[in-house]
Amino acid sequence: MKQAAYSGKDLYFSCSRRAGSAHGNSLSESIYRIFRAAAEKYPARICLDSPAGQFSYAQVGARIAAIASFLQNDLAVKPGEAVAVFADFFADWLPVNLAIQAIGAVEFPRATQITLVDVRSLRQKTRCRVFFVADASLWQRVKSAAGNKAQVILLESPPQRNLPRNVTTLRNIGAAQNANFREFAHPIAAVILTSGTTGDAKWVPVQQRSFLHSMRVIPRILGLNERDVFLSCLPSWHLYARLVEYIAAGCGSRIVYCAIPDLADALKTSRCTIFPSFPEIWEQIYHRILDAIEQNPMRRLLRRFIDLVIHADRAYERWSGRVRHESKRAAFADIARLAYLLPMRWLLQRFVFRGVVRSVSPGLRYAIMGDAPLPLAVDETLRALGFQVLEGYGSTEQCVTALRRPARNFPGAVGRILPGVHVEIDANEELLWNGSRVGEIVVNGDNVFTGYFDTMQALGATEGAAMHYATGDIGTVESGNLMVIGRKTNAFRLAGGEIIFPELVENVLRGSRYVGRVLVFGSGRRSTVALVVPDFAALLQWAENEGFVQPGSKLAAEPEMHPQFWQKLTYGPALALYRHEFATLLEASGLPSYAAPHACHILPRGFHRGAELTMTLKPRRRVIEQRYRRELQALYFK
Repeated sequence: MKQAAYSGKDLYFSCSRRAGSAHGNSLSESIYRIFRAAAEKYPARICLDSPAGQFSYAQVGARIAAIASFLQNDLAVKPGEAVAVFADFFADWLPVNLAIQAIGAVEFPRATQITLVDVRSLRQKTRCRVFFVADASLWQRVKSAAGNKAQVILLESPPQRNLPRNVTTLRNIGAAQNANFREFAHPIAAVILTSGTTGDAKWVPVQQRSFLHSMRVIPRILGLNERDVFLSCLPSWHLYARLVEYIAAGCGSRIVYCAIPDLADALKTSRCTIFPSFPEIWEQIYHRILDAIEQNPMRRLLRRFIDLVIHADRAYERWSGRVRHESKRAAFADIARLAYLLPMRWLLQRFVFRGVVRSVSPGLRYAIMGDAPLPLAVDETLRALGFQVLEGYGSTEQCVTALRRPARNFPGAVGRILPGVHVEIDANEELLWNGSRVGEIVVNGDNVFTGYFDTMQALGATEGAAMHYATGDIGTVESGNLMVIGRKTNAFRLAGGEIIFPELVENVLRGSRYVGRVLVFGSGRRSTVALVVPDFAALLQWAENEGFVQPGSKLAAEPEMHPQFWQKLTYGPALALYRHEFATLLEASGLPSYAAPHACHILPRGFHRGAELTMTLKPRRRVIEQRYRRELQALYFK
């Protein structure tokens, strides 16, 4: 076993923890204090911008103080006590969250799909007696599960008529006149549930220092400041959503809230400069761009220009990195090609593609991608057009470990390691991918947690240095960039001994316009196979264009309601479409030929949250493989 060690460094900036800020009940620095400093510096600047109105930093600060005073003085919430928040996307989550932190309580956030069993389990394990809930329906369910002694606070306003008159709402709290409270900073910012992709979900106590590390480092790397506008559409229970809004608030920036269905308009009208999101959102934007190009009379020329820039980027990537590409050209050949391709790239992005970028969002500086990688074709095309789509790498256990830089924005990489973070590649001599030794990514630093949640008593005693966290991800570091190849538990070997990282193959296949989801299997087999969930709307449009169905049908809205149509289409003419799409994508991907699936099965239905998917919409591979074992067996023998 061999370990290669890497640390994040920046010539202009080094990150170290401030004295006295690591552990214990008295922190010299906290998320709430950073917000308070921003509010004192920019009191009149808009902090939160939502359909409910615009609120300055001073107004949000007063809101936080009112909620903190209510919790501490009226409900007698003590430092270290658990407070639950059940909500998805709502504009008031930041004041509620910072108020809980301001009095030293510990937040347990969950999505609104929480069950009564989950509520009772949480209450039993944490003795939680204060719950913030999103709506009236959830208020009733939590009240019945938590008991009469529980304080259940409704986040929406005004209160629903069918609720008791004495129900507490956030509006009532905001009207409180006495906003005095005793500030207390707990080492734990929140206890957040993992997605449970590979097993049972786990509660992770995320330390203040993990968030503070990113809040100090990322604004300096990206040059964020009070003039930036963050467009937020993420669920409040997700660590990623919290982190980007903490960073925005710490910079004195404006946070604009927008529901996902309204994003296309908000990107154009909100004046946003920073857009943190998930890959699915940029996949939709990518497809809208391609659709617009197809309507352009000069579409063939535009497509050739895009391909030219992509080829320039690939040549530069081959020259500086080796992991993704099976065949490598000599360095001098790539340098010769770059001598004329790079000037063409600059001219095209400046004078031809600029209109495409501005049509999506006129002032966008960075689109920051989290939670999962973009499909390779989407990543390459957006970069070619001139979008600064910056992927990062982290998890609930490690916050942020790496982030792409604008000047080193390579598709397929997750960026340079952040200052203050130490990464080791625990490499086995036998674990090779495209001739490069890869291994498990092990992370240590202020961004790393200290262990999973057990009891509230143990949580209160959380101390000690951050652990060396074995992430379960396989990767390597090349030219200073961290490359994540795939999950250790998902990797498998073919009958011939070749190792397959299915996520890499899937990331290529997801570049097809007609793919919603795709999973690759083949452990112990001669070759890989693919299980595909279509993008039903795109596939239906193709079927209409080909004359397989009358235009204007609504068969894509609920595929399960039209099984005969989708089975006939996916078992017949659509198969040739997917074979052609996949062959084209794989040829340009740089992946080894043995990784390419030799057959695919197109499902006539989608996957569902809570069954084949986790609550964060990640696939449960073992569940899916077992559920569709008959279809997979048929593919193996084709």
